[in-house]
Amino acid sequence: MILERRSESGSTLATVLFFASAGLIVLTMYLAHQTRSSVKALQSPAALQALLNARSGIYRALEMLAEGFDESDTLKTISAIDDLFRMDMFDDADAIVYDESMSMNNPKTISLYAGDDINRSEITFNVQGIYNLITSTSTVNKIIRTVEALQGSAAPAKPDTVLILENNLPIKGRFRGIVHRISKIVVDDTLSSKNNENNVSSDKRIKMFLSELKNENIVYEDTSAFDIPLIIQTYRAIESIPDTVKGHLMLDGAFSEVVWRERRQIVVYGDLQITGSFKLENLELRTGGEIRILDKASLVNVSLFSMSRIFIGDNAVFQGNALSMGSINVYGKAEIRDRSSLIAVGTGTSEHQKKPSGYSIFLSESSVFDGTAIALDNPGGIKTDPDVKLSGILWAQKAVCHSGKLSGLIKAQWIFDCSDIGSDSLVDFSKLKENSFSGALEPLSSIGNYKMPYFMGTPQIISWREF
Repeated sequence: MILERRSESGSTLATVLFFASAGLIVLTMYLAHQTRSSVKALQSPAALQALLNARSGIYRALEMLAEGFDESDTLKTISAIDDLFRMDMFDDADAIVYDESMSMNNPKTISLYAGDDINRSEITFNVQGIYNLITSTSTVNKIIRTVEALQGSAAPAKPDTVLILENNLPIKGRFRGIVHRISKIVVDDTLSSKNNENNVSSDKRIKMFLSELKNENIVYEDTSAFDIPLIIQTYRAIESIPDTVKGHLMLDGAFSEVVWRERRQIVVYGDLQITGSFKLENLELRTGGEIRILDKASLVNVSLFSMSRIFIGDNAVFQGNALSMGSINVYGKAEIRDRSSLIAVGTGTSEHQKKPSGYSIFLSESSVFDGTAIALDNPGGIKTDPDVKLSGILWAQKAVCHSGKLSGLIKAQWIFDCSDIGSDSLVDFSKLKENSFSGALEPLSSIGNYKMPYFMGTPQIISWREF
């Protein structure tokens, strides 16, 4: 009997221990679940707060860029939690006129609200080609949220406007739509717009933009120090391209189609040539020499910068932004697609200055153009051929010779018929008796979708990204 009792006692203890262990496991799992849930519950509002701070940072950045910025807490009236707190919020930014603070490049950490040291955001301003990128980043409880706002400017006209001229001469040509005039006066030997502060500020921003371009970029003239040309003919060979090519770069798709998709910036000291069936996407290419895009080359969402000239010819396709310190020539059956931007400063190198011309952008032969073409500085002119089909904006600081068929807008000091003169001939515009053109011009209802560089007109947020 005694042994049996001891056996029952041992069995009971084992049972108690088993259920105690099971209970402990269940309790531990429950507590772990609750801990995970509470962490997620804390993460969600932290992520939301970080996003709202980043959104508010964009608004504060626009305040910082505006003239007369003060430390008033204007964010009190803004609801960053509203889904409308995005790019549409800034459509009526007519009062924002930018000063030299646009050139800020270093990150700046700011408090978003007066008397609040907790809600902060880090703001950066970076010029990307012809646009200004404003980045706002906020960290709450180690959770990071960022908002990027790409800033350009709106088209300078309503859909029914086809011509904006800086003279009062009569107009001879085929066109439908409204013509606006901008009167100019000379003040201290400087040409400026009479009673038009927006144009004066635009001229100021253009000069700042050109000055920064000339200061930040170097022309590599000592070709004897260049490496041998780097020739890329296959997809595998793309991996051998360094971030800085100290010579010429040739992308040759003559033997097989080559596709290169990568978010990357490549600097080329010499010339860049893209030929054959070579396709590029998402790249930024900066060169000290010429850029030639020929044959069936295709560039999509690509940013180009050349200290010299840019040629886009044959059956090539380009979509993106192209900026040349010399000239841009589109010819053959090449296509500029999807509201792209071409900007030619026109100063060029000494070689180009030996051949004076009234134009720095040529849209020639049977090419197709859909976008914004802007000719700045000297010579500051645009020329279109009779068989060119165009839609968008031709914006010239000086003259436009228009022989093609344009649906959109021309803005220039003069528009004239150059069919009787050579393309390299200079014109004495002071002797013009009228504005004339042999091409066709009609309104474009979607002209508002064609964006200008940030330094050209009323600033506007043209894209918004949150991550």
